[in-house]
Amino acid sequence: MWNRPLHSGEIGALAQCRSSGRGNVFSSDTAEFENFGVKEKWVDILDLCRPVQHNLILPETRTVEESLDMCKLLNATIAVPASPLDNESLQNDTIAFADVCLPTASWKVWLGISDAEEDGVWRRFGSSDRVTYTNFAPVNAASSYSCASMMVNGFWDGDLCTNKRCTSCHVEPADYLVVRGLCFESEYRSRFRVDEYIEGRPFFRGYYDLVIVWRPEVKKWVMINTASNSTLLRTSSVTKDYPLGMRQWDVVSEVCEVTEGDVLMVSLSHCSPVHFMCRSGHCIPRELRCDFRYDCRDGSDESNCHVVEVSDEQQRHIPPSGPDGGPLRLRAALVISRIANIDDINMAITLEFQFTLTWTDRRLRFRHLKDTKNGTILTEADAEKLWRPRYQLVNLEGGDQKLLAQSFMVNGANDGTTPDFNSVDMDVRYPGAMNELSMIQRFTARVTCYFHLYSYPFDIQHCSIDLRLPTEHEGYVAFSLSDAEVLYTGPRTLSTYTIRDERIDRSLGPSALSVYFDLHRRQGVILFSTFLPSGMLLLVSWATLFLGLDALNARAIMSLTTLLVLYTLFSNMSRSLPSGAAIKLIDIWFFVIIFLLFVNILIHIFVDNKVPETTNRIFVKGNTQTNSISVVKPQTSRSVKFLKVYRLIGLPVIVVLFNILFWSAVFLES
Repeated sequence: MWNRPLHSGEIGALAQCRSSGRGNVFSSDTAEFENFGVKEKWVDILDLCRPVQHNLILPETRTVEESLDMCKLLNATIAVPASPLDNESLQNDTIAFADVCLPTASWKVWLGISDAEEDGVWRRFGSSDRVTYTNFAPVNAASSYSCASMMVNGFWDGDLCTNKRCTSCHVEPADYLVVRGLCFESEYRSRFRVDEYIEGRPFFRGYYDLVIVWRPEVKKWVMINTASNSTLLRTSSVTKDYPLGMRQWDVVSEVCEVTEGDVLMVSLSHCSPVHFMCRSGHCIPRELRCDFRYDCRDGSDESNCHVVEVSDEQQRHIPPSGPDGGPLRLRAALVISRIANIDDINMAITLEFQFTLTWTDRRLRFRHLKDTKNGTILTEADAEKLWRPRYQLVNLEGGDQKLLAQSFMVNGANDGTTPDFNSVDMDVRYPGAMNELSMIQRFTARVTCYFHLYSYPFDIQHCSIDLRLPTEHEGYVAFSLSDAEVLYTGPRTLSTYTIRDERIDRSLGPSALSVYFDLHRRQGVILFSTFLPSGMLLLVSWATLFLGLDALNARAIMSLTTLLVLYTLFSNMSRSLPSGAAIKLIDIWFFVIIFLLFVNILIHIFVDNKVPETTNRIFVKGNTQTNSISVVKPQTSRSVKFLKVYRLIGLPVIVVLFNILFWSAVFLES
């Protein structure tokens, strides 16, 4: 004792045993004492600074594995003496419980070492470090067993790990447990340490005026306020276990505005705010909470795993407001995954697409969010608590729409806040304003698409998926068109079309969303199946014009056959297109060729195959008289001349001019 304040240098010297620290009022090594039944022992001053293990005996028998688990719950480890002084201290503690810890056995408490990894090499449990101090008896069974225990005489001996011994836990000076569920004003008041013994068992001492002690007469743990000497709480059920983990406590005296006779849920564990506390008191990393795997032994990490918390269940029918109090903006993303069928005749397309709407709802709070790329998928029960956006597929053909799958998810895990240190529920909460919700729906639908077939088969069709919000949402909910996205992930090349140029029409206003994509017809298929055969038929018909005029049957039959084949080809092509479509370029193509074939047939019929003759008379004068001789000379008819001009000049010129005009129109239209 001093009659003056000490400066920091003096205090540091005392704490590090550099000074004897004799006070100018009282000093224990110079003062005279009268001893009344007290044993006096002198120690060197350096021993006061030598670290001595603080060990506690748990006077219940357990296996090594059970002892490891119990010490872990107490934020401690199984004791391992590191010096003769530590060994003597642990032996003295053990002697005090010799009559409780297996009275008839010499082996009393487990030691936290094992040689299971390498026989004869003793290491601490859960560590590869070898112990530097041992105190095995000269004759021991250490070589026969993987575990070790201390005997009542202080020596160590090998022991079978499945045997049951008392437990000695080593508690570090800075380690503590935390009581949650009360209303402490300061976090320090919630801290408790495992301390010495009351009623033959360790008790839990708060940093201030609370203790938790064992009452053997009722076989319950009680929490006592030492300042008022009043009992506040008592465990609800009879138990021999330590009051670790989450338990129900009966209120004996009013505490935290909870009246006598009520029940409080209180927890006692060493779990930090970055952990999740199992109901048993074990700690697991927070990311293992609600991960669809049982990580707590009691499975409590997968209980109460709802994600969505709402302040008012009725509000889910009312759309949330936007961040600035204006309309709620829905961010849309449409992914077309497959085009199953293109029906040219009915002008409809069957496709499969995924439509995602994303928004925020500041009325909500979330728990158990995963900061992963895929976000946190909500269960059906959680999804039922949400306000859901509604919309209509406007250009649906015949109401043929099928919902394949639907899911709701929370994107990200932003601005999480840990509950108050008094809260038993240690789950982190996330504000709805900072974490977006997404509704993901996958459909197969048949939508209409008006086909413009004038330039068929060189046409490009502009088809769309038209979505519209209901009229009752007008002014309250709108599409965020600037953030809308569209993506096509299916095969680009189909049997008769190629898919190109997906885009969003942003000119329809905030209540409508149209996603366009272009169908480019594959002209090669039509060219080889329509234009090339029709051209070859025209060539065959032209070739009949060169047959002999006397072969009328061959010329007429060949021309008529080409006409019939061409008409059949035209009919098949017409049946593959909408019947109500306007005149198309390909109709003009077939009409002109059919007309030319028809003209060829007429020419074959009406051309005159009889060649006209002219007779010339030649007079021959003899000696006595003059004689005349008639000479017949063939004459070329006008129809034959016309045939020659038509087949060599007329028809080729007509075909060339028509092709020039036709293909010019095609390219201009394209």
